[in-house]
Amino acid sequence: MKGRKLEFWLPKKRFFKSGNADFVTSFPSRIMRAFGWQINEEVEMYITPEEIRIVRAGNDKQDKR
Repeated sequence: MKGRKLEFWLPKKRFFKSGNADFVTSFPSRIMRAFGWQINEEVEMYITPEEIRIVRAGNDKQDKR
């Protein structure tokens, strides 16, 4: 699987406010397992014209592009 990119499309996915969170959504368990996420884990979402990137909150790694 080296060099293979995980691709998954969630059409019409809704984001909504809930509690103290800015936005909440749910992903299928297979996607959560693929990324090693836990239930109710806090993440950061970056949306650009080229991509939508979701990473663990508080991750200090810089994008080295």
